[in-house]
Amino acid sequence: MQIVLIFILAGIARSNVITIVIPAEEVTCSLNSEVFGNAVLVDGVPSISRIGSPSLPEVPMKVALPAGCRAVSLEILSISYSSIGEVEFIAPVSRQVPTSGEWPFKPAIADPDVYELDNFYPEQPVLLSGSGVIWGIPIATLQLHPARWNPVSGELEYLESLTLSIETEFSMEVSTISRRTLESETQSIEVVKKDIMR
Repeated sequence: MQIVLIFILAGIARSNVITIVIPAEEVTCSLNSEVFGNAVLVDGVPSISRIGSPSLPEVPMKVALPAGCRAVSLEILSISYSSIGEVEFIAPVSRQVPTSGEWPFKPAIADPDVYELDNFYPEQPVLLSGSGVIWGIPIATLQLHPARWNPVSGELEYLESLTLSIETEFSMEVSTISRRTLESETQSIEVVKKDIMR
């Protein structure tokens, strides 16, 4: 199982909007049977952090933005899922406990606001969680939800493809470097490329 942390820059629709395509092979999910129920996992990625919600992966991703810009909002342009079938129960996310020492583990109680609704959870496949700068390069931080589950019907679906647009605006806060040497710029890009989609 492998996560390829690269987005494909599909094009620029307008001067302040970039379009991103996430193909299915970018994130691979697996259904694992745990002691207290099933969990959907992606190697090296945590579950959704809300205690009591279904154990589904939440993949943090970074997208490089145009110089001097910050992310304002995102819009889903197209999306498709593939059905995995029915899964009777996905265990709720439990509170983390230290691995050192004798710490008792208590399974979380399933949140009725999620488990009793006949809707897919999570509702949003991707969220814009922030915008900032790494080594002088503006980035947007996304939280991708590659799986969703309906607690009432038991239907589990994996994300197959997703196309979204990120609206940007000029910001003095991210215009941290007005000029630097070509060597410095090249070094920055190489460092950031290892951790950022573009």
